[in-house]
Formats: sequence, structure tokens, C-alpha cells
Amino acid sequence: MNWFGIKQFVKLHLPRFCNERAIDWWLRDVRKGAVISGPFAGTRYIAESYGSSLYPKLLGTYEKELADLWQPGFVQSFDTIINIGCAEGYYLAGLGRISRQDEGKNVALLGYDLSEKAIKLCRRLLEQNGLHAKSLVAGPFDGAGLDDGKVLVICDIEGAEESVMDPMLWPELAAAFLVIEIHDKPTSTNLITLIKSRFKSSHTIQEIHFAEREEADFPPIIWPWFSSKVKKQMVDEGRLYGKDWLILRPNAPTDS
Repeated sequence: MNWFGIKQFVKLHLPRFCNERAIDWWLRDVRKGAVISGPFAGTRYIAESYGSSLYPKLLGTYEKELADLWQPGFVQSFDTIINIGCAEGYYLAGLGRISRQDEGKNVALLGYDLSEKAIKLCRRLLEQNGLHAKSLVAGPFDGAGLDDGKVLVICDIEGAEESVMDPMLWPELAAAFLVIEIHDKPTSTNLITLIKSRFKSSHTIQEIHFAEREEADFPPIIWPWFSSKVKKQMVDEGRLYGKDWLILRPNAPTDS
């Protein structure tokens, strides 16, 4: 590469490199890896994410479409929180910390993931935040916890929701509050239609759609001199699938 080529390379790539290194330093060293915004702000995060982008989690913008759902009063109303496809524990740790704010509440946390590595990371993340799971399973969901009081189920299993989120298989799902990430392909609505049909008589169903991230999603509390391009890159979740969620609120039982 000649001198002109080197100058062009530096001009093009050095600002992004410096910006990303500065953000990385700020998140990891200054903030000590704590989530800086959103409903899980203050969660002390590990330096690794399993199966999804780390920076949106540290920035607090990950799956921001669901953020309004995680109000303390809502989270603390549950006796059991089950995360199917828990990865490194973003939701178990975040919701566990919120539930702990109610000192009289002892919420049972259960996590499932097919990956042993994910379960190990999840255990580390929970321990780092002073939390303990009732059960962490490196394997498929076995139905445990579904009959333990008022239950919240969060499911993100890359398309396997078709076989797992089935009240014919687990009748207790009919009484649980469900948050299901749907993994239809871009040109298909087969899964979302199927899941809705299974729960239409037992739940009130809300669809939430993913919004592509923009610079404005970057938390405003970090130095303003990061470039627009870098800010957008840092909040990008890199999603190809998993761009829809179903929020299923169980209908109140009727007197017979």
C-alpha cells in the first residue's frame, strides 16, 4: 500500500476504531460493566454475550421494544420467572434484580438453554448480581415451575417456539403470562399465526414489532463526540430473524 493509500485507510478506519475503543473503555472500566440505561440499568454485566450482541445490552437498548413492560410493579407480581432460551441471562439477571427490590418477595428464577456454555455464563451473571436461580438447565424445557404460583415465561428459542409453546403439551401455559419472540422468516407469518391460534381463547394477545436502530437510540449520557455512524453501529442488534414478539396476557378465569 502506498502512502496515499495508508492515509485514506487511516482517515476511513481510525475514527471508528478510536470511537469503539473509547466506548469499550467507558463501558467496561469507567462503568465497571454495568448496564447504563433502560429497565435493567445497574445490572453488573459480564464481558461476554451468548448468541447476541453485547454492546446493546451494556448500553441498555437491547430489545427496547419490550422495555415498558418491565415495570417494577409488574415484575414483582410474579412468583416464578421462567426464561426458555436464557443465553447468558440478560432477562433472568435484569428481572431478578427488579424483583429483589420488593424485600418481602422471593421470586423463583428458572433458566433453560441447550448450550452448557450459555448456562455457565448465566450462572456467572446471576452470581455477579447477588442472585441465585432455583434451576438452570442445559437442556430442553421440561415444564418445571409452570404450576408455581403466578408465572411469567419468556421464550426465545430460534424457531423452536413452534414445538415448545403449545398448551396441548403444557396445559399450565394457559394461565401464564407469556412473552414469545417469534422467528418467522422475512417472507412468512406461519409461526406467529400458529402461536396466536393456540392461545387466542386463553390470552389477550399483543404483537410488538422490532424497529431498526438509529443514532437516536444511543443513550444520551455518553460523550457527544462519538460519530453518528459508530453510535448506530453500537446499538445495532444484527437481527435477521426474531423481529416480532407476542405478549400474551392470560384472561381472568371465569366463575363456573
